[in-house]
Amino acid sequence: MDERYQQLGADLGGVRATWAARTAGLTEDDVRGRLRRGEWQELRRGTYADGGVVPDAFMRASSAVHAACTTRRIAIAAGRTAARMWGIPLVDDHDPATKRCEETHDDVALTFGQTTSPSLHSRQLILAAEDVCLLRGIPTLSLERTVVDLADVLHPDAHVCALDHVLHHEWLSRAQLEGLAAGRAGWPGIVAFRTALSLTDALAESPHETLTRLVLKPVLPGLRSQVTVVDRKMELLARLDLGDESLRLGVESDGSAYHRGRAAADRKRDFKTGWTIERCSWFETRCQQDELRARVLATAAKLRRKAG
Repeated sequence: MDERYQQLGADLGGVRATWAARTAGLTEDDVRGRLRRGEWQELRRGTYADGGVVPDAFMRASSAVHAACTTRRIAIAAGRTAARMWGIPLVDDHDPATKRCEETHDDVALTFGQTTSPSLHSRQLILAAEDVCLLRGIPTLSLERTVVDLADVLHPDAHVCALDHVLHHEWLSRAQLEGLAAGRAGWPGIVAFRTALSLTDALAESPHETLTRLVLKPVLPGLRSQVTVVDRKMELLARLDLGDESLRLGVESDGSAYHRGRAAADRKRDFKTGWTIERCSWFETRCQQDELRARVLATAAKLRRKAG
């Protein structure tokens, strides 16, 4: 019985559903006993995984899909759940700065009806055959459909981060995304998708760079992503996250590595470039945007006065 049940779990991406337990001959008492002993853990009502295993994106998706399915209703991994399966970063999954913690939230598309779980969000979507694929046996929105669907469930800045990642890694081209924007009138979230697409930059190498650009470029339109600084011999001195070449002003989005011993080396590099470099932390980019804009604008104004 256990061998058969283990195989059923493997077929479901490591997740066992109640119907699989019954098929394998396990009773409700058997299931409760395994949960009590810690042999299993309940992911969602009626779905189980081995105890001690940290559920990955596919296990969580499988659990969400099977929890939402009924004998008459089909569920498909969508939105944030599909994005995690595709490997798209979601900045709001766990962000102590903004207190946005959506990592426990999953999205499914349903043929009809809705779910009642507070952390399992469902929507009815009209889908064509090409909008759905199987990832490790789990019905999931295609990558193209996922990036559009994210407009319906993410904050706008988080959606731009997701699109930047897709473009930077060339999973989809800008032409493909523009084709989706132009040819999907009436889709849920399509207006928000078009807005997010207009703000993207494939050169961004991290969500932090994207977020910094979204904060500063509206007030400093001369900023460009991944600006290279060279010396008189045309040897590379630095590659800046954002830079305004006319002002010789650079902006660096500093991650945790900056605070683990790289600060002195980076300051030395900044001095060699001859540029003025402003650095911003994740917290500033997320929670002190007005202060960050004011600081960088003040530096830009000082550089203009010096040049003039």
